[in-house]
Amino acid sequence: MSSAGTSKEDEASKRIRRRALKNLNLEPPNEPTKALDSSLKRHTALIKRMKQSIGAENRDQNLKDIETLVLEKYVEEAAAAALEGLGRCKTEKDVWSAVEVISALHRRFRTSFTPPLLSGLAQGLTPPVKATLASLPPDQREKDESARVVRQRPLLRVYAELALVGILVDAPGRSGGETILKNIKDLLSGDPQLGSLPLLTTFLKSYARPFLGISPNPVNVKQQNGTSEEMAEQIDADEVIPESEELVEHEVRERFKKMCEGYYDNVAKKLVREHDRLQDQDKRNHEAYIRSGEIFEDRQQAYEKMAKGYEKLLTSCQT
Repeated sequence: MSSAGTSKEDEASKRIRRRALKNLNLEPPNEPTKALDSSLKRHTALIKRMKQSIGAENRDQNLKDIETLVLEKYVEEAAAAALEGLGRCKTEKDVWSAVEVISALHRRFRTSFTPPLLSGLAQGLTPPVKATLASLPPDQREKDESARVVRQRPLLRVYAELALVGILVDAPGRSGGETILKNIKDLLSGDPQLGSLPLLTTFLKSYARPFLGISPNPVNVKQQNGTSEEMAEQIDADEVIPESEELVEHEVRERFKKMCEGYYDNVAKKLVREHDRLQDQDKRNHEAYIRSGEIFEDRQQAYEKMAKGYEKLLTSCQT
């Protein structure tokens, strides 16, 4: 089977899974059918385990405890523990396990667990303070920005999933797509160094289909060696499904696409400018070498730093 066919099957499977969890999350809460355990030891163990991770490793035990423990006195701690544990969700399987655990808590404690959790996620995804970044030395700024991206990447993925499964909503009966769009816009705006570009590429890899309505793995349909059947299958990669089955509203998907197109236009222009600067610096270094027989260390270091920045930007654009 071609990669395009596999991609469509994967997206269809994810859509079905998300739709099923959304329907479950939107159902009225059910009263427990059996007595719940009030054991201090088990409650403490759950909170500790959630802090360590709410990913795939602890999924089954976490879900079992959420279903069988009283928990009322520990809801605030559970929300804080979930936020801490999200930072260790590195894989797609971890992210989905976290969404299942959050959903289980949401269904039991919609008014006491969900609002502080969503508030904490929104706070964790705020853009860096421009004045603070500007005051840092370049090396420290780059280090801080890299750490921020690592910290925010799992939060953004979980936040996006919650917008698709009925936990984060813009209004009754709507998805949370508008909130995700605004959040990503905030991260990308006023970011001349493109520090948040890796967050956008991560987001598009996993969520281009539900939030933009396009294939997450664009393919080159002009491959000379492909058969006509393969090309037709590639062109059909963006599967058309009924609007009623979409998880994000049509107008939000269109605005998402427009925002991403505009942003990548600007990124492409910056890439060209940086390439021109690099070529110009290389030319000046060559001329200096002809004149003096050497390239001074500070000039060489400046060129190497510029080349490193260009390669980093180019890699982000190609990802």
